[in-house]
Amino acid sequence: MKTDDISLDVSTLPHSEEPLSFDEIVVNALHFCKSLPPSCSVYGKQIAELQYRLAGGRLHLAVLGQFNRGKSTFINALLNLNVLPTSILPVTSIPTCIEYDTEPGCTISFFNGNPDLVVRKSSDTISSALKKYVAEENNPKNQLCVQSVKVKCNSPLLANGTVLIDTPGFGSTHVHNTSVTLDLLSGCDAAIFLLSADPPFTQTEVEFLKQVSAYVPKLFFVLNKIDILTDTQLTEVDHFIRSTLVTKLNYSCDTKLFHTSAMKGQTAQKCSIEDPHWKASGLEKINREVLDFLVREKYFALSQALGDKFRDSLCGIEHLLNEQIDRLKAPFEQAISQQKKLSSQIEKLRDAIKENTEKLTTRRQELSDYVEKEIAQGTIRVRHNSDQLITDTLGSAHNLKDTVSQLSMVIPSNLRSSFDKLQYTITDSVNSALREIAATQQREFKNRVLEILPSAPPELTEMIKTDGIPVPSNQDFFTVRPFPLQKLPRLKVLLSANKRAIFTRQLFENPIQEQSQLLSDRLAEDSITLLNTAFDKLNNEFEKRYRALKSHLEKLLQKECDIISDSAEQNAQLQNLVSLIDGLQSLRGMLR
Repeated sequence: MKTDDISLDVSTLPHSEEPLSFDEIVVNALHFCKSLPPSCSVYGKQIAELQYRLAGGRLHLAVLGQFNRGKSTFINALLNLNVLPTSILPVTSIPTCIEYDTEPGCTISFFNGNPDLVVRKSSDTISSALKKYVAEENNPKNQLCVQSVKVKCNSPLLANGTVLIDTPGFGSTHVHNTSVTLDLLSGCDAAIFLLSADPPFTQTEVEFLKQVSAYVPKLFFVLNKIDILTDTQLTEVDHFIRSTLVTKLNYSCDTKLFHTSAMKGQTAQKCSIEDPHWKASGLEKINREVLDFLVREKYFALSQALGDKFRDSLCGIEHLLNEQIDRLKAPFEQAISQQKKLSSQIEKLRDAIKENTEKLTTRRQELSDYVEKEIAQGTIRVRHNSDQLITDTLGSAHNLKDTVSQLSMVIPSNLRSSFDKLQYTITDSVNSALREIAATQQREFKNRVLEILPSAPPELTEMIKTDGIPVPSNQDFFTVRPFPLQKLPRLKVLLSANKRAIFTRQLFENPIQEQSQLLSDRLAEDSITLLNTAFDKLNNEFEKRYRALKSHLEKLLQKECDIISDSAEQNAQLQNLVSLIDGLQSLRGMLR
């Protein structure tokens, strides 16, 4: 939609302290409609039709009634027409508009593209055409695609511009007839509601009238077929109908109910319009009090009826304009909402990155403490094992020189083997903990991603794995040196077992302590270094994921910001639509 299509300066609508007549208001409305978008054109046509009807004094009077109430017979008798099809079965399926013309005729229009059928011959020819295209039995459910039927006659009753409309009877097995009639009523200014004595008032008619009152501002009630009632029965039926109108439909007690016999009236006119039976049929009174009333009050009746329809058109325009406003606002409102949501998520993500780093730092420290504790305890166990090795060797040897020589080779090898096992144990425990930490952090991250992005990119949700600490190699991981053989004293006292044990332990105490401390420090340094390397890599992987998620959200946020910043044209359209709404309010103000 282009901006120019809906531009309007409300100040162009005439303003005057003097109240405008209804037709002047309609003219202003037509001027206003020129500024409306194309989607409102249907309401512009409606207002143009109102102006046409008001200028020509064309008052649409519908004849309503349940099937078999004699509507077509009633109209034939009232207008001396004798062309509308009649039957005891449901007949009329297409509304028929009857208007004044000096030359009688009939025009049938179709919505399937067929040309109009125009009949200008005798009444019999017109009647045959109507039976073929209007009667339900010949055109069931409007299979012939009839759009409208217009009958023209030279009845003086219509010379004042009144258009009489014969409507399909409601309440029959042809349910579509009821909906057709209700759709038609939106264009009617008044209606004659035909009742009859067989039976006098049905619940179907009550329910239909409840719907009719919302469409038609002026209703006249006619009781037909009074010729089948005695005077007493007529009084009872009249009382019953009036009571129903008052109690069930909230009509006033002085509501008029005209009595008629359309059959008698039609028969009477065949002889002479002055036939006394014509007046006895009740049609003359209806002509005088209904049609003449409409003539006298035509402008008022039209203004009232068309005023309601005019307001309906304004409401329809306002509804469409508001829909367009809502459609234009929706992307911006959604963008603003999404912008706030994304900004909040990005802020939370910053906190999440910090929280994740703090968690990994805490776990790193916990594992570092664990490694140092295990190495310290393991070193104590290794020293204890070395002491036990000396004891076992001394117990089975008798030559001090050979014993010391043997221990100088065995103890370093035992130290290396013990620290190898200690490193394997620590590595296995640390790697198990690292895998658990990575899996836990991964679950938390994935849940956060899916909470923010239900359809997250795969690279954000794929599993992060940790290589952990490498498994130690058996090839010279620890460097040990043989213990030097010291020169043994020649004191024979040393040959005693007790002295030999004391001497031997003293001989190996410092080398064992120095070597085990060296291996312990080497293991601690290497394990902590590898542990930090593993945590750094794990932390970097998670930071990389968090940064990727943050970058993805920032791109989405930028798109929403672009929508908001690139809204100059939409804002102009919104302002013009709001201006049109103001114009509608000005038109409504003229009606007061």
